[in-house]
Amino acid sequence: MGLEIVVYDSVEQCADIIKEFQKKEPINIFFTYEWMTLWKMYFAPKMKERILVFQEGDEIIGYMPLVYKKRIILPFTIYHYYGIRKSNYTHLPVKRGRVADIYDSAFEFFKQGKKRVILYIDNINNSSDDYLVLSEKSNGWKFLQHLCPYARTDRSWDNFFSRHFKKSKRRSKLRSFKSKLERTGGVSFVRINDYESYLKHKELLEQTFFIHKLRFQNEINSSGYSDGRHSDFYRNVFREFALLKILDMSLICIDNIVISFVMALRQQEKLIHYVPGFHIAFKCYSLGHLHLMNLFHAIIDEQQIKCFDFSLGTEEYKNRWADDVTSNYSFIFRFNADPLVRFAVFCINCITKLKLFGRNKGWNRKIKKLIGRLSKKNKAATEGIQIVPSSFASINPSEETAYSFPMLMTMPVKVQTFVIEQLYIGKAIDFLLKEDKIIGIKTKDAKGDRFYKIC
Repeated sequence: MGLEIVVYDSVEQCADIIKEFQKKEPINIFFTYEWMTLWKMYFAPKMKERILVFQEGDEIIGYMPLVYKKRIILPFTIYHYYGIRKSNYTHLPVKRGRVADIYDSAFEFFKQGKKRVILYIDNINNSSDDYLVLSEKSNGWKFLQHLCPYARTDRSWDNFFSRHFKKSKRRSKLRSFKSKLERTGGVSFVRINDYESYLKHKELLEQTFFIHKLRFQNEINSSGYSDGRHSDFYRNVFREFALLKILDMSLICIDNIVISFVMALRQQEKLIHYVPGFHIAFKCYSLGHLHLMNLFHAIIDEQQIKCFDFSLGTEEYKNRWADDVTSNYSFIFRFNADPLVRFAVFCINCITKLKLFGRNKGWNRKIKKLIGRLSKKNKAATEGIQIVPSSFASINPSEETAYSFPMLMTMPVKVQTFVIEQLYIGKAIDFLLKEDKIIGIKTKDAKGDRFYKIC
């Protein structure tokens, strides 16, 4: 006998049920009430909702949050799970051991319904019970979407570090980045993982949007993190997930100015990597690896996280730290033999295969970069700026002042990059000013002084 299914037209209608359920069960963070309502508000305001709540007597067994677009011209409905394209994992919030019961009841519900239905599910991880259950269903199609690297934390930082950087020269080089970074100013590593730390460092979070936008100024970035239309989604997630102790935001700062961040989300003893970003002027410092080194060291010292999940994609920096990978799959199911539904599923399958083929070949990334460069009108502020070797007399400054990081960060990115690279190789810096404007750079080392004009 199947479970009783109660249908709601919005998450708000069954808010009390969802909130009570997530208090009792260790549910997927991407299906919490807070995440779903914010995602709907900012990323899918026009999509319709259908929430299936599964009951056994008075007991709530789980829920299936669905969204769809109402298309009058189509004689069928395509359902997706909540959080499409933003939720990295979509295993359902269900009582332990009842996943198969939930899917059996849901599939029977769709079959018996009057509407022609297609269920299109993204990001089902092969480590989940959902994957095992859905793989056994006979009326569906399965596609590999993403590889998801992960690292198992160790009881000892030294053991963990040696496992991933086996050569001592590489470990020494990575450590040297940290000491070299200290030449630029006062370096600090900040963690925001509860409401108290959120309130304390809230202003620092605002800086992350700027460096993310700078990093992706000529590219399309799927996270929408620094997109003005969606940034408030993340601001609200910071607050709500800090209250729930799900947020784990780490920042590298120099003199209280953020140069690197990793937004991660905590799922019990797992930390899920979600959005990273770093200031483009610091490429020479290998900030991604340096940031992860600090973060791994911190979480190993705390001994609360057993797994760091790098989530979607196999970029080089992820593979360097990863121990193994899991895989995310998409599933497509139809619940009607109608010719139109068959044709629709055939088209969806073809489009999905084409997208995945393009991703595997690297075409998708190249197309995103090309579209980004063509569509984004805001050119880098450093265009046209030149930094050329010169002399003190030629520059003719009215004032010479010692280097400071806050002063450097008021300058164009091209100048910032030049100065940071000079600091990296061990040179001291002075700024040359005229009428309170920096017009030149003076570098100093054992070989003497050199002057550069900004023009």
